[in-house]
Amino acid sequence: MTAATATGLDLEIELLGHMLDNNDLIEGIATRLTPEVFSDAALGIMFETMVGLRNEGRPITRITLGELMSGNPLGDSDLDRIGSAMLRGKPEELLDALLNRYRRRQIADAVRFAEGAIVDPKTKPADILARTMGELDRIAADMRPARRTNWTAADGIGDMLANIADSEKDYIPSGIAAIDRIMGGYRRGDLLTGAARPSMGKTALAVAMGNNVARRKVGVLAFSLEMSKDAWLARATSEHAYRTLAVTAPYSEALRNALPAAAKEGWCQAAAAIRRFPLVIEERAGLTIDDIRRLTRQAAINLERQGTPLGLVFVDYIGIVRAADRYRGNRVMEVAEITAGLKALAKAENCAVVAFHQINRNVEQRDNKRPLLSDLRESGAVEQDSDIVMFPFRYHYYLRQEEPKKDPLEEATRLQDLTRTEHEIEINIAKFRQGETTTVKLWCDMAVNAFIDLHPASAKGN
Repeated sequence: MTAATATGLDLEIELLGHMLDNNDLIEGIATRLTPEVFSDAALGIMFETMVGLRNEGRPITRITLGELMSGNPLGDSDLDRIGSAMLRGKPEELLDALLNRYRRRQIADAVRFAEGAIVDPKTKPADILARTMGELDRIAADMRPARRTNWTAADGIGDMLANIADSEKDYIPSGIAAIDRIMGGYRRGDLLTGAARPSMGKTALAVAMGNNVARRKVGVLAFSLEMSKDAWLARATSEHAYRTLAVTAPYSEALRNALPAAAKEGWCQAAAAIRRFPLVIEERAGLTIDDIRRLTRQAAINLERQGTPLGLVFVDYIGIVRAADRYRGNRVMEVAEITAGLKALAKAENCAVVAFHQINRNVEQRDNKRPLLSDLRESGAVEQDSDIVMFPFRYHYYLRQEEPKKDPLEEATRLQDLTRTEHEIEINIAKFRQGETTTVKLWCDMAVNAFIDLHPASAKGN
């Protein structure tokens, strides 16, 4: 009888027999197996007892097990069955088969819940779907290969050096040389937060960053919680037309169907290219962090089927994500739940998550309106959970709000500054776990959503 044809009980008894025969197998098996995997609860208790003995440094024999199992539902006859089990299968194959059976039982339980809830008129379909999908997502997460978390210095150094040698796979180029020189690109598993006041270019940056990654055939998922998919894609098309065709086609005119003929031709050509981008846009409002987690998992699976791994997830923006009811009215706790969830999402899906956050209006009261980390204090979890915090800032926006100066020389200076800063945006990298903080200046054209490197010297330390 093979692992493929054995009954569930036979598999469980034979695997325990291997552990009894060779105690050294227990460490490896215990990292993947838990007592609830066993269909027979008594055998689960036996497994737990074996692991306990091993952790205490005691031998695992028929005698030591018998002493501890007295009074438990597993009788002497079952101990005898384990001790005399025919060990035909390989332990690894038995373990895989046992886990597969367990997962099938979990899926069946989720389906049975859905079937029972469907006939209950008091249960909302949305609640049925949310619970069923949540349980299936949890099962899918458990099926992923376990990540090693305990290291000796010798093993850890070896693994670190191997990771450094192969570090390119962990970084996704941003498409902006000044940023890539500093950060290496977007690092999988990281949470990056872009925080600013309105009109500083947060959404424009998200669209341009998404295009830069999607052009490299890396999957991008955008949760555009405030802006419609038409507005996002119009910006993306204008940016692509400018970057690849040198066509100036403002997205606002495109959305009004008011582009001149020459610009419209290039814009439509760019739209045809965007069609082929591995880009997914979710424009639904009112999503919770659980919704975002579930939709990200679905998008990752679909992109993987198309041969394009998910690399970058945008959330625009944190303030529109709906928190759990248990924190209703406590905005600090709501934001903390959301940022912790986004950080966990980046690690779980092995992607970079870029979340945008709108900082409070206190910055408007200062002469220097460039945001600081202290402006995040009311939502300190944003700074705490983020691996990188970036502050986009456009001085030009504030210059335009100023009243004309009465002094002719001062007004002339203001007008010169207006012209000088029209196509300038600063990206202040105010927090960076892996390196130094710095400020990068980019050329921008907000009308076509374009962001381009200036001279390399524009990246300077604070």
